[in-house]
Amino acid sequence: MAIFTPDLRQVSPSIYLDPNTKIDTIIHIEKCPQGKILAKQDILDGAWICVDEPYIPYETIIAVASITSIVVFSLFLLAMYAFIRLIRNVVSKLKRLESKEKAEKLVESKLLEKRVVLMGDGEEDIPTDISASCEMQPPSNFHTEQSPLLAVNQGHNERDQASSQTTSGGNSTKRSVSSHRQKTQEYSQWVIPIDEIDILKRLADGANGTVYLASWNGTKVALKSLKQRDESMDSANDDDEFEREASLLGSIRHPNIVQFLVSFLREVTSILVVEYVERGSLDRLIYNLKFGFDKLTLFQKIDILYGVAKGMHYLHTLKPKGIIHRDLKPGNILIDNNLTAKICDFGLSRALTDSNSATTNIGTLSYMANEMIEGNSNYNHKVDVYSFAIIMWELFFEETPYLNNSNCEKLYKFIEQRHDDTSRFNVIVKVLKGERPVIPFRNNEEMREWIATYLMEQNSQTSMEILCEVTQEFISIMTSCWNCNYLERPEFSEVCSRLSKLLEWTK
Repeated sequence: MAIFTPDLRQVSPSIYLDPNTKIDTIIHIEKCPQGKILAKQDILDGAWICVDEPYIPYETIIAVASITSIVVFSLFLLAMYAFIRLIRNVVSKLKRLESKEKAEKLVESKLLEKRVVLMGDGEEDIPTDISASCEMQPPSNFHTEQSPLLAVNQGHNERDQASSQTTSGGNSTKRSVSSHRQKTQEYSQWVIPIDEIDILKRLADGANGTVYLASWNGTKVALKSLKQRDESMDSANDDDEFEREASLLGSIRHPNIVQFLVSFLREVTSILVVEYVERGSLDRLIYNLKFGFDKLTLFQKIDILYGVAKGMHYLHTLKPKGIIHRDLKPGNILIDNNLTAKICDFGLSRALTDSNSATTNIGTLSYMANEMIEGNSNYNHKVDVYSFAIIMWELFFEETPYLNNSNCEKLYKFIEQRHDDTSRFNVIVKVLKGERPVIPFRNNEEMREWIATYLMEQNSQTSMEILCEVTQEFISIMTSCWNCNYLERPEFSEVCSRLSKLLEWTK
């Protein structure tokens, strides 16, 4: 019997036969048999007994552990995949940004090597015939790789002339080129060195291009670099759009129209240089008003709108052909430090008598008149009057038309909002149904309370009676301008007259 093997435990108790007789003993305790464990018993202090081992379901534990490991490993792989995708997206965006910055630097460097055509000097000899201005060409001895706005490179002319001599009808083409050269000679004094223009910083990026702040002979100007053209596509339409905007701007001199200075075309870029308007666009001003970053009195707002109306009246009454803007919105109205409004972006403009029908997928939905949405090709200049009405509403209430949150107390203090879809697509349905941006008061009492709550703080120098009267007339002008029947909308001359009378309250 291997009682001294390491598998046995040993104890040394003492046995007392009587108080004076003690026997010291050594007891070796064997381990419990397989499947048993030693457990203390409560029957007698110090009593132990071998009992069955508790059952441990190792199969279940192993299965659960395996599944858990697989799940954790899968989650780890998913996390790694998401992290890698994130890194790739960041790297891709950084590469695009780097590529874009390189392209912009390339534009800047090439700008400094070229010469451009000044479309006008001061207030003299300003063409008013838009169709005639579209035929203006710079000098035919323009020897740069660029293709200036409304100009033909001399080398290109010579190639055209040579080609015309070898094709049928060549004589008429030669006469056309010769006539074209004669027309362009008168602009020779308008060629200026582009190195007089220093690009200072980028101001904004948009779908149509990038706007830079630049300096021209010490004067701040805005340089508008239009979107790059895809070499795989015919760029004629892009050039035509650019030339249309440039020719329109070049023919206009008005304090409420952005002054056009310089323009030219390049292989991948079209450039406009216009006056720099310090405070940016009207939509930025409305945003600042909405969130309390800026404050305007009611009469300051009316004065801004009065400037817009005067500018649009000028465009509509140009001779011999008036101009429809077709994309009038806060983003296309700039504000200078004197709060003078200046209309810009004539990319969608057309002459009033242009017979070509225009598509209706232009402009911005919230500002688009119902007849344009309907696809009526016979719409007229009153579409601009409609857009002006939406701008009036947006500047007055400092909110986004149609897309309003039902929690906006400024608009729904007295009326209940219908819980319909406020998506941009649904704007079309609303406009066609005759709905317009909400007017948050229904009677004079509600109007007085609304004015006391939302207008008095910025117009504390004006009495409640004047504010009520001006507001009432303002709403009347606005609602007449967004009339569903464009024939019943007022002309901008009438709008100017009515807004001018409102401004007389400040005197």
